[in-house]
Amino acid sequence: MNALRRDSALAFGVNVFRGEITCEGVAEALGEKARPLSDLLARV
Repeated sequence: MNALRRDSALAFGVNVFRGEITCEGVAEALGEKARPLSDLLARV
């Protein structure tokens, strides 16, 4: 998780984190709501 915090390019490639969709495009295609990765990382 520290790598995701330090490397924005790596974080940009994350579509799902711990079962939560982080990518707007994926969420839209599935009719779901995306959660910002930064919010999810703040909880761990």
